[in-house]
Amino acid sequence: MADRARLSRRRRPGFLGRFWRVARWFVPIPVVIGAVFALYPRWVVAAVEVQGLSPELAGQVRAALSLEGKPMLDFDRPYLEKALLARFPDIKSVRITRVLPNRVRVEAEARKPVLVWQRGTQSFLVDEDGVIYRPAPGDLGLPRLVDGGNGDPAAARLDPATVRTAVWLWQVLGDQFGLRPARVEYAAMTGFVVTTPTGQVWRLGQGEGLEERVAILREVLTREPGARVIDLRGGRFGIVRR
Repeated sequence: MADRARLSRRRRPGFLGRFWRVARWFVPIPVVIGAVFALYPRWVVAAVEVQGLSPELAGQVRAALSLEGKPMLDFDRPYLEKALLARFPDIKSVRITRVLPNRVRVEAEARKPVLVWQRGTQSFLVDEDGVIYRPAPGDLGLPRLVDGGNGDPAAARLDPATVRTAVWLWQVLGDQFGLRPARVEYAAMTGFVVTTPTGQVWRLGQGEGLEERVAILREVLTREPGARVIDLRGGRFGIVRR
C-alpha cells in the first residue's frame, strides 16, 4: 500500500510540468513567425499566369499588373481585380490568386460579342448580358441592331431579353426567309422594324409574341410577296402599302 501511494505521488505533475504541457504547443509559433520574416524578402513574384484570355490580351494584363519581382504579400488582390475590369472592358470577370512560393495566377473570362448595337454613326459590341462594352472594329459578321430612338444615349447596357430576341430574329430571317436584312431597328415605343435589301419594311413590334407574328408574316408574304410595308404590331395585322 505504501509503495502504491509513492507511485501515485510521482505520477502527479507539479506546476512547472503542467505549464510545460501547455506551453510546448506554442513554442513553434515564434519560430514560424521568425522564419516567415526571415524569408519574406525572398518571396517575390517570379511569374504571372493568365488563363482564359487571348494571348494578346493576356500579355496586356501581365504588363498592366507589373507584379514580377515584387513581394508576394505586398499587393491588394481585390483592388487589382477591380482595376483590371475597369481598364479592360473585354474582360467579364477576373480572379487573382497567390500560388506560393512565387507565382500569381490570373483566371479571367472574356466577353463574347453576340450583337453590334448601332447608335447614330457609332457601333458598339454587345455581349449576351446586354453590356455595351467597346466600339465595334469593322464588320464582324454579327447581327446588327439599330437604335430606333426613345433610349438613353448614354446607356451602358441593353435589356438582355432584347439582345436575345434580336439575335433570334436575325437567325430566323436567314433560315426561314433566306435573306440578310439591310437593317433591323429597335425602339422601346415601336419594337422591332426590319428593312429588307429590296426596301420592304416589316414592323414586327415588341419581343413578346414575336414568334407568332413572324409566322403570320410568312403567310402574308406567301400571298403578297411584293408588299412594301407590313405592320404586325399589336392588334393591327395587315398590309399598309403594296
